[in-house]
Formats: sequence, C-alpha cells, structure tokens
Amino acid sequence: MFKKRMLKPKAIEEIQETPEEETSLRSNAVKVIAALFAGVYLFQAAFGVWEVQYARGLYVFFALLLTFLSNPRRKKADRDNLIYNIIDGILIGLSVVVIGYFIFFFEDFTLSAGIPLTTLQLILGGLAIGLVLEASRRTVGLPLVIIAVVFLLYAHFGNYMPGP
Repeated sequence: MFKKRMLKPKAIEEIQETPEEETSLRSNAVKVIAALFAGVYLFQAAFGVWEVQYARGLYVFFALLLTFLSNPRRKKADRDNLIYNIIDGILIGLSVVVIGYFIFFFEDFTLSAGIPLTTLQLILGGLAIGLVLEASRRTVGLPLVIIAVVFLLYAHFGNYMPGP
C-alpha cells in the first residue's frame, strides 16, 4: 500500500554535509551578545533582582538586538547588500535610543502616572511598539504581527464598536 522511498546517495551526502562555521563580524557579535544576555540574568539570579527598569529594559534591549542581528529581513542572496545592513543598523540604533530612554527616565514615567504623555514619549512608545512588531515578524512571522495589530486597534477603537 505504501511505497518505501529511498534517498539517493547524492541526496544523503547533501544532508550529511555540515555547513562551514560562519565567522563573520555579525555572527561573532551575536555569540558575544547572547553570552552577555545569559550572563546578566545569571548574575541577577545569583545576587539579587535589580530595579525593574534595568531588568526589563535590558531584557527587551538584548532581545531586540539579537533579533535584528541574527534574523535579517532579507534572503541569503541579499545578505551582503549595504542598504539592508544599514537598515538593520538603524533598527539597532533605534532600539538603543528607545530602551535607553526607558531606563534613564523611568522615574519620570512613574511620577507622571495619570498625566498625559509628552510628544517625545508618544513617539518613543510608538517606535518601541514598531520595533517589537518587526522583531516578532522576523522571528515568528506575519500572522502574529497581524493579530497583535488587530488587538492594538481594538484597544484604541474598541469603544466605538457597537455593544451586544
């Protein structure tokens, strides 16, 4: 009933070939940053919890940084394209700015609870949402991003929807 499929020797050799270890600057940076990421949280687990802005800010920063370095938005053929590398660099720079603002101005956030946000806070918050959505798209795919955007739209426009 079922036919047994046999692989040809050439196909077996292709499967068994291990790719050469990538030694580019990007891959070395990913290894170092991933080790720092693990080290920071192992240190925190061993010697006590840090203040919330440092723990959460560093977590999101490391996650965004590793995502933008290890999951490029392009195909393998375009990996050496300068424009795509510049876009990744801009996303990493925006991550530094947004998370840095969160960490260094956290006390302002806590003291101004209930007060309308400033224009700068709205812009940086929108950038943070955009960066997390782009990181989600690169790692999980577009369906999760679409679901998240629908929820964000519902949170903003849900009060205009008709009731039961």
